[in-house]
Amino acid sequence: NTDDVQGLADIVTNVMLHIGSQASSNGLGDAIYNFANMTVNMPAIHAILDGMSPDQAAGIDEFSVVWAINNIIFDAAYYSGAAVSQSEAASAVGHMMEVLGANISSGHALAMLVQDAVTYLNYEAANAILDNINPTQASEPDNTFALQALMDLTYQSSYAFQGTDVQAAIDTVRHLLEVFGNSMNGANLGYAAQIFADNGQLAGLDAVLDNISPTQASIVASIQVDSLLRSLAYNTIGGVVDAQAGADAIRHLMQVVGNQASSWAIGDAMTAFAGSGQLAGLDAVLDNINPTQGSNMGSAQVDEALRSVAYNTIGGVVDAQAGADAVRHLMLVVGNHASSWAIGDAMTAFAGNGHLAGLDAVLDNINPTQASNMGSAQVDEALRSIAS
Repeated sequence: NTDDVQGLADIVTNVMLHIGSQASSNGLGDAIYNFANMTVNMPAIHAILDGMSPDQAAGIDEFSVVWAINNIIFDAAYYSGAAVSQSEAASAVGHMMEVLGANISSGHALAMLVQDAVTYLNYEAANAILDNINPTQASEPDNTFALQALMDLTYQSSYAFQGTDVQAAIDTVRHLLEVFGNSMNGANLGYAAQIFADNGQLAGLDAVLDNISPTQASIVASIQVDSLLRSLAYNTIGGVVDAQAGADAIRHLMQVVGNQASSWAIGDAMTAFAGSGQLAGLDAVLDNINPTQGSNMGSAQVDEALRSVAYNTIGGVVDAQAGADAVRHLMLVVGNHASSWAIGDAMTAFAGNGHLAGLDAVLDNINPTQASNMGSAQVDEALRSIAS
């Protein structure tokens, strides 16, 4: 009676115990395939796997292993004739991979199985496969199935498809990239990062950034990095993500692919954080501007950021000392591109409100050209304010 799942599995266990050593690899492979495909009996599959010898396991052909695993995953998702849970399927898949995974020579076939599991939201099964993939199997270049699994996971976790365990999906993203990440194109990784950034899914973004190699990072296009940077900045100041978490994500992004960001996009992020009083985000940007980016920074953006920090400081939007520190940081990194007029505005704002730490931060970082172009009206106003 094939409906008696455990009873049938017990018979298989007894067969394997007493005469299993006489079975051929082909016969065992066929039995596993049939239990996965038609009879749908996970305990029976475990019984065969537990009872076969290493030599028998080594002789089972790749096709039988791949399609048995594929059917196990499918059984849990759709088969109406037996109650196979996602967890039971994942356990059987893991056991199959432990005993027979080495028989699968194709990294593309393994990635296809991962994608199948992801498609059916069985992240436990996907991870069971990934746990048992060796470096040689994972090293096949241009693995389109691995890429598709990444895209599926990215959309599932970012848009919270019905039934998606978001944290499990993100954990699977990290695991997938740890195994197959080196076989992927940097531009594709950048696209996955973009979806996470646009949707404020910072854990997913971190998982991608943690697994981009320097070579992959170097080919992420400037326009893509710019878009990532702006998305994170606007989602942070807009309250889509927590302010400190957003700042940490900006820092991570800039450390990994920030060299490809344009000065204009960096300036946009800088002015956004300065204007909203989010100094942690501003620091994260400023800490990771390279000399070339700094030298190409537009005066208008530096002026806007400088005025914003000054006015937010004197207006009590940010702490007085934190504001002064932010002004000093800004002036040290990109202050040479500030106009004398904007510097004068910041100087008079701080002087007029008795914020001497802020005034010092400005004065300590004015270059000779900026000082010589300073209007006498602003200097007079600052001087009178201090004197009074």
